[in-house]
Amino acid sequence: SFRPIVFPDSVHLRFHIKDQARANVYVTFDGRGRAELSRGQSLEVTVSPFPIPTLLRSGNTADWFGALRDAFNFNTRAQQKPLR
Repeated sequence: SFRPIVFPDSVHLRFHIKDQARANVYVTFDGRGRAELSRGQSLEVTVSPFPIPTLLRSGNTADWFGALRDAFNFNTRAQQKPLR
């Protein structure tokens, strides 16, 4: 299962593919296409210097987390069929 992870904007992530790795790796962003990282390469993820303005309907962060929950189906369970 591939579950998205949401980090605070203060987090700086760095992924490094060791020179001794058995194979290259592939990364995808928002499920669109993929890019190959070869041995010895790194990927750094930081907050953008160009923020995207947003509007909150519910106030604070409830609207933001509600949107993430609905989009990614966090903490949801499919309705089970009854036993026969």
